Amino acid sequence: MSAEETCKTCRYFQMTHEAEVNSGGQCRRFSPVPVYVQSALLPRAQWPQVNADKDWCGQYKPIKSNLK
Repeated sequence: MSAEETCKTCRYFQMTHEAEVNSGGQCRRFSPVPVYVQSALLPRAQWPQVNADKDWCGQYKPIKSNLK
């Protein structure tokens, strides 16, 4: 992993409101995962939350590709 290969520069990263506050966002590489909340009767699905500057999942793909 190089310094450029973080969530921030990955094509699967989606910035959220948290991005402005703490470099947060969502990884949209795979489908949303179930999240269980004690106050809710049923689980809900959401995209995994990641840190844009520090996280790296191993599935990195650059935003722009040279493939034709």
